[in-house]
Formats: sequence, C-alpha cells, structure tokens
Amino acid sequence: MSEFVSPQWVKTKNIEREIFEEHKKFMGLLDTQSKYRYLQLVRSLRTYGVTFFEMRQEFKNVKKDKLAPVLLGLSKDRIILADFETKQNIKEWAFKRLKRWTASSTVVTLDFGDWHDEILYLNSPESNNIADLLTNYIDLILKARKGTYIRYVIYFQKLIIG
Repeated sequence: MSEFVSPQWVKTKNIEREIFEEHKKFMGLLDTQSKYRYLQLVRSLRTYGVTFFEMRQEFKNVKKDKLAPVLLGLSKDRIILADFETKQNIKEWAFKRLKRWTASSTVVTLDFGDWHDEILYLNSPESNNIADLLTNYIDLILKARKGTYIRYVIYFQKLIIG
C-alpha cells in the first residue's frame, strides 16, 4: 500500500477499503472516461493548482534555531499558510490582500496589512523560486485587470508546463 499512497495516509484506518470502494465507481468505464473523471476529481480539490514550499516561520523573541516548520502555498488567487505536520490550513488570504512582500536568498517577508496582525517572516533556501512565483502571479493578476487575461494564462501555463 505504501507505494500507492502518500506516507501521511499509509497508517490511516481502512484506507485500503476506501480506495477499493472508490475504484468500484470507475468499473465499466472506458480508459478515456476514467481519466476524464479522475481529472474532474483532482480539479475539484481545494489544493488543486497550489504550489507548496517547506518553510520555517520566524517569531518575535524566538531564537533562529527554534523556527517553526510551516508550509507556504501559492496559487493564482490565494496564499496559504499550513501546519507542516497536519497539512491543515493555519491561515488563508486572497492574493489581493497582500500589501507588501520582499524576498532575499533565504527569507520571504509577507505583509497583509490589516488582514493579519503581524508581518510573516518565512525562511527557506527556495526563497528565490518563491519570489519568482509571486512575481508571476502578481503580473498575471495585474494583466487580468487590464482585460488580457486569457492570453497571459496561456503564456503562464506554458512557462510552468514547458
């Protein structure tokens, strides 16, 4: 079972039975129909299109060696801060709530103004990749406001997919 299921789900009670129950729903469908239904299911997931990064969150008056592990999720319309262990959302903001942000080689700083009581300082060696993704999403949002949304969505998908 561990080769088919994410490590966080392997020890879940009745996971194998639940997988077989879901599999039965696809019995009798053509390959293309099954793939289409699978894609519909995946796209309906709340985290579809979200890119997650492992981060370490800095807090005031806490030593750098005691940073809290968190997940930062970025998508075309929202930013998510999630618990590293449970993967549950701690906080979620619409992209339009982001007032200021900066990134260095190891730290991403996010300021949501009145929508969050403090500025987020997140450490990661992938800070440059996060900055690039933030920049691309912001560009996409700004261009969508100008009415050129479809052309830039296609362009952005080509950048990501290749």
